[in-house]
Amino acid sequence: MRVSTYPLIDADVAAALVLEHTPTLGLESVVLADAAGRVLGEDLVADAPLPSFPSSAVDGYAVRAADGGRTLRVLGESAAGRPFEGTLAPGTAARILTGGVVPDGADCVVMVEDVSLSRDQVTVPSGLRPGTNFHQVGVDLRAGDHILPAGIELGAAEIGIAAATGRARLRVFRRPRVALMSTGDELVEVGETPRRGQIPDSNRWALLAALRDARADVRMLGIAPDEPDALRRLVTGALRDADALVTSGGVSVGTHDLVKPLLESLGTVHIGRVKLKPGKPFTFATIPSPLRGEGKGEGRGNSPMQKIAFGLPGFPVSSLVTFEVFVRPALRKMQGFRQLSRPTLPVRLGYDARPSPDRTEYQRVTLRRDGGEL
Repeated sequence: MRVSTYPLIDADVAAALVLEHTPTLGLESVVLADAAGRVLGEDLVADAPLPSFPSSAVDGYAVRAADGGRTLRVLGESAAGRPFEGTLAPGTAARILTGGVVPDGADCVVMVEDVSLSRDQVTVPSGLRPGTNFHQVGVDLRAGDHILPAGIELGAAEIGIAAATGRARLRVFRRPRVALMSTGDELVEVGETPRRGQIPDSNRWALLAALRDARADVRMLGIAPDEPDALRRLVTGALRDADALVTSGGVSVGTHDLVKPLLESLGTVHIGRVKLKPGKPFTFATIPSPLRGEGKGEGRGNSPMQKIAFGLPGFPVSSLVTFEVFVRPALRKMQGFRQLSRPTLPVRLGYDARPSPDRTEYQRVTLRRDGGEL
């Protein structure tokens, strides 16, 4: 057993350190079909008005308001995608369907329920007002209007407005490529029969789900052996293409805990212990790209000049708590999200908790509503 040389730092200080050293990734262009869940990389500005033509809001007849109370001759029809090409002179009208272009010369639309029709003539009510029952040019957007800000997550509504303004592709922040591995000779793959002293590797699968939920592209490295050279080869090979490394286990002070020494040799360990329960052995490091001893360059595959590495504790609850507190916000920063942490709510505990006086403590709870409280 070794004695840790890393100072215990407050959890909020550790979280700030992680974000301070986490880079934001570059932009890439994606088609709309691949844009859901991505983060917009630049402001979206309207380059044309929306709608770009006056369009009817109802089925009815396009007329001149000055012709109210008269019987008018119907010259043709304007349907969605098939506009009436002529101009309406006084005393004339055009049948119009919802979404159809309001013909030149018309300044209002009368609903079909409000007219009387006889062959090619239509009688419209009096008291018509210009601008009634149609969408005017630019009523939704004017050229130059800001549609969406950079940093917004693209959902159904955002993709819909992008499509409505003619964007077939969008510039978005690249998703982080994360290499994920577990460490420990006591681990076996899920589905295999453990021998005496072995357990299934559950952490890697829980973290895979958490990473995918955080929108990371994950490369699974499997179970790393408790052997320094083999562990180094596995990590350095993965970091050539990954933006981040997430490990589970091997960050305490035992003789077989090899992750911290490896990260020390590859880069700079900024956090080695945190005043957090559970999660005290959490480790965070930055690693230059290219790796030490591999020459100069800018990395491969559009990777940033600095990689980040998270050493999570092997205890399952500690692993997921430290992921939520430190890893998930960092992954969101890499992707350009404005909101990095989950929303919080005040709750009243239904039991007596005895928090540690010297550490931030996370409690596992089930929420229920009691009157106006949670």
